[in-house]
Amino acid sequence: MPHFKHVQNGICFLCRGGDGQYINPVIERQEQEARLREKALQYEVEFQHSRSMYLSERESHYRSLSENDLFDLWTQRESLDLEQDEIELIRKILRQIKGISSIEKPALHVCADCGMVGSNCTCRKV
Repeated sequence: MPHFKHVQNGICFLCRGGDGQYINPVIERQEQEARLREKALQYEVEFQHSRSMYLSERESHYRSLSENDLFDLWTQRESLDLEQDEIELIRKILRQIKGISSIEKPALHVCADCGMVGSNCTCRKV
């Protein structure tokens, strides 16, 4: 009978035996993927937060070390299997101790009218 062709053994093909509401499999899959993306994003946020806390603790520890001990850590960094962000932290602290800090470049102002930078501005509104 044509009006029962969507039902087999009492299970509706449209709602899959649910509470009578049709569930579109494509939409259901999209919703599931969205939930998984949200969960992955939440995990990433939690991971970044915990990593930030860990690096903050490590920075305190590294700053408490003598220059020689810190330099020894730097030379052994490959064998210690440190993450790149922790290596960069040790590098930054060593450079600060030795007085080799990176020179910050002055911020360049771009003119909104002519699009030129600083003294190259042709409209002289900078």
